[in-house]
Amino acid sequence: MGRCEGAFTCNLGVCSITRAELKGAAEGLELAWHKGYRKVELNLDSSTTINIIKT
Repeated sequence: MGRCEGAFTCNLGVCSITRAELKGAAEGLELAWHKGYRKVELNLDSSTTINIIKT
């Protein structure tokens, strides 16, 4: 288990839970990439979001 290296917030307006989860995953991975991390663990609790990312 690692430690939190950063966090962010953003206003998505009105959107679905799945869109919010996807946006959070994308922004989090981009933040990690810009910080120089190339191996990260992404934890999601939405099976719908996970299935979208896998396809």
